[in-house]
Amino acid sequence: MTRKEMVLRTLIEGPKTNWELQSVEIGAVSGLRRLRELRKDGHKIEKKRLLKDGKATGTFVYQLIEDEKNT
Repeated sequence: MTRKEMVLRTLIEGPKTNWELQSVEIGAVSGLRRLRELRKDGHKIEKKRLLKDGKATGTFVYQLIEDEKNT
C-alpha cells in the first residue's frame, strides 16, 4: 500500500491531526504532501486549527468530507 493510500485509509476512519498523518506508520514526513495530492485528486478534506485557551496551536485536524469520490 502506498503512503497516499495509507493517508486516505486513515482519514476514512475519522478525523486525524497533522501529527498523526505525519507519523512513521502512516505518511511519515510526506504525510501532508500526500494529503495535498488527495485533494488534487478530488477528495474533499476539511482542515481546522486547534485552539488552546483561545490561542492558535501548531496542530490541525483533517477530516474527509463524504462525497461521490469518497464513498
